Amino acid sequence: MLVYGRNVAKEVLKKPKKIKKIIIQENFDEKSIISLIEKLKLNVEYKDKSYFSRFAKFSHQGIILDIADFEYTDYKEFFDVANAKIIILDHLEDPHNLGAIIRTSEAAGILGIIIPKDRSVDINSTVMKTS
Repeated sequence: MLVYGRNVAKEVLKKPKKIKKIIIQENFDEKSIISLIEKLKLNVEYKDKSYFSRFAKFSHQGIILDIADFEYTDYKEFFDVANAKIIILDHLEDPHNLGAIIRTSEAAGILGIIIPKDRSVDINSTVMKTS
């Protein structure tokens, strides 16, 4: 899955095992991200502005990460945690809404979110960026 933007990159770099590839625009100047990448000794591909033009509809901010697809967990794992607070969603189709729910749930101390396999939005780059 491709994810875009500086804030998403900072979060993903906290768990670098998920990263397959990092693509940075040649004039990228976010020193904190660059130093973290160097510290973790991750490989980077530098591309020119014309390469990034194909991603114009996304707010990539000069950085794209190719990461492992999101791994879902079986809902039964929540039963093992005493007093676990969870949210159950149904028919949620807008990735922006799911991202906002994830962000709010994390701030509220929610352990997990249950979404159905069918008739629900998948975890994608928009959900990642919004959350």
